[in-house]
Amino acid sequence: MLGDLGIFAFGIGVGIFGAYLGLGGGLLVVPFLTLVLGLPVTIAVGTSLLTVITTSTGAAQEYLKSGRCDVRLGIFLELFATSGALAGGIAAGFLPEKAIYIFFGFLLIFVAIQMSRSKEKPDFDKNHLGAAYRNWGWGAAVSSLAGVLSGVLGVGGGVLKIPAMNLIMKVPLSIAFATSNLMIGVTATAGALVYFSRGDVDLVTAAPLVLGTATGAYLGAKTVRKVPSQWLRIVFVLVLLFVSYEMLSKGF
Repeated sequence: MLGDLGIFAFGIGVGIFGAYLGLGGGLLVVPFLTLVLGLPVTIAVGTSLLTVITTSTGAAQEYLKSGRCDVRLGIFLELFATSGALAGGIAAGFLPEKAIYIFFGFLLIFVAIQMSRSKEKPDFDKNHLGAAYRNWGWGAAVSSLAGVLSGVLGVGGGVLKIPAMNLIMKVPLSIAFATSNLMIGVTATAGALVYFSRGDVDLVTAAPLVLGTATGAYLGAKTVRKVPSQWLRIVFVLVLLFVSYEMLSKGF
């Protein structure tokens, strides 16, 4: 069994990964908890949502301070994402698991293709955030779907929120990453409440994992400016393809 120090170190890596890409890290945490630590998948999902919350919290302060996070946009989209997360958390016990994996697997392949073809806009002007955004209704709809994904699979939903902002609403990628980081914690909290109420959270395992992800997220937010956004886009597309492969494998 991996000790608390090993879990803490893993959490640091997850936090850095999440802060760089606007993701909660649940894509890494759920497989780690099930395959390495041997936790049941429902408990792994519930525990993973706690790490998503801490990843968001650890990075949010730095992103808000730098002005890269569009709070107005985040609040608007999060209203819909939170509703989706509550619905997803409740529905997780009733929906056929394989159908969920197949649906989201093909959806993420489509998103990855679109993200790879998208071009980054010039760097943002924080005094004019939101001035040129489009398709707010479609952005809200996809955010609701991202919330369902979060509640069902124990992730922050950033794999859909970021493409929704960047591809549909025409938000520069650097702002989308930062704003997603702010949003994922709220979405995950909605889902975590459902899992916690059912007792599907391992607090003993969560303790070192949460400390690690909070530390890693803070470090990631501090250093993300040094990484070109195009590199982050490439890594993000690769993550989408990897996750889609894993989902389709489980679905079929």
